[in-house]
Amino acid sequence: MDDYKKKEKLEEFMNLYSKKIFNFLNYAIGNKEEAKDLVQDVFFKVYKSLPKFRGDSSPYTWIYKIAINTLRNYIKKKKAKKFFSLEKIPEEIGMGYDPPSRPPSILYDAFKEMPQDLKEVILLYYYEEYGTREISEILDIPEGTVKSRLYRAREFIKNYFEKRGTYGV
Repeated sequence: MDDYKKKEKLEEFMNLYSKKIFNFLNYAIGNKEEAKDLVQDVFFKVYKSLPKFRGDSSPYTWIYKIAINTLRNYIKKKKAKKFFSLEKIPEEIGMGYDPPSRPPSILYDAFKEMPQDLKEVILLYYYEEYGTREISEILDIPEGTVKSRLYRAREFIKNYFEKRGTYGV
C-alpha cells in the first residue's frame, strides 16, 4: 500500500472512529489531555499497521484492539495500580459521541477494586455493547475466557455488595 492510500485510509478511519476511541480512553484514564495524546498514538500505530490489516474483523474492532493495547502500555509505563479512575469521569465526555449511560454511582467503588482483566470485559460488554465474540477478538483471548471473566465480574460485584449489605443497584 503506497503512502497516499495509507494517508487516505487513515483519514477515513480517523473521521469514523477517533471520537469513539477518545471517549473510551478518556473514560478509562479520566484525563482528557492524556486521552488526546493516546488517540494520536493509536492512530499512528494504525497508520504504521495499515498494510498488515487483512480485514478479518471490522476496522473498528481492529482499531479498538490497538487502543486497548495502547492503553495497557500506557498503564504499565505509568505504573498505575488502577485501570479506571471512575471517580474522575466527567458528566459529559464530549467530542460529539454519546456514550452509553454510565453505571449508577454505587458501582464506582466496586469497579475501583475490581481486577483489570474483569474491568476490560465489563467496559467492552456493557458500555461499548460488544458481544463476547467481538471482545475475544479485541482482547485476543478465547470467547470462553470472555464469558468466564463476565461471570467473575458479575460475581465480584454481587459479592462486593453482599459484604457491604447493599443488595440492589
